[in-house]
Amino acid sequence: MWKSFLLTLFLGSFVGCPIVSTAQAAPLAWYSVDGVVTTVNSSFWFEDLGYHYLGYAVSNSQFSLTASATGKVDPYLSYDLTVANRTGETHSYAFGVSTPITPITTRNEVSSFFAGSMTDASGDGVTVAPQGPDYDLDGVVEMQANFVNGFPIGFPNPTGTNMGIDVGLGYSLPAGLQGQSVDIGGMVSGPQPGLLGEWTELGSVISFSLTGQRDHVTLNGQVVINPVPEPETILLLGLGLVGMSAAHRRRRRV
Repeated sequence: MWKSFLLTLFLGSFVGCPIVSTAQAAPLAWYSVDGVVTTVNSSFWFEDLGYHYLGYAVSNSQFSLTASATGKVDPYLSYDLTVANRTGETHSYAFGVSTPITPITTRNEVSSFFAGSMTDASGDGVTVAPQGPDYDLDGVVEMQANFVNGFPIGFPNPTGTNMGIDVGLGYSLPAGLQGQSVDIGGMVSGPQPGLLGEWTELGSVISFSLTGQRDHVTLNGQVVINPVPEPETILLLGLGLVGMSAAHRRRRRV
């Protein structure tokens, strides 16, 4: 009898779960300065054991930008971004990244994290402010917006579905010591129930303005989707555990 309960427990763990397959889309990244979008060449990505990694840097007389990202099919996405404004004026910056994920078609939970730091290089103060639309329509404009199945290429026109867990507010540091820094965040949104659909791509967009005079900012964040077992799966798992316990008691009596 106990073998039948073990079989029920094993089969129950797969009821309602999507078929695991590797998503075929390629990872993608881009950045923009004052609305001018540049797509990061695919040669800056590499794949290893189910992970996609990005390492990219660009520098000129106007700005420097260094970005890294890690995407996992499980699904998970994180990034690190550093931008320095080498002019005397405030400019707008954006960075977008997406990664393919194992298709998710069942109930899920989503969460995101955002943090960073900013440095006043000249001592005249520094301000980092959100520079995008209110993607998740919560009445607050955040710096990090999170999407499934696409995201804005040609900021700020979203092509994907916003996950409702955008994070990151504006920050300012008044004039003071040259080179002083201040931490940003961290901010967490979720976990909360995710949207239902067939999701095969996970992405984030980071958009902000940064004051000049060599001020710079470092931002990092992540977004995660965790599949949630369907109620019938939980019920079957519970029945299997009850059956195993009953069989164990009977063996002890014998």
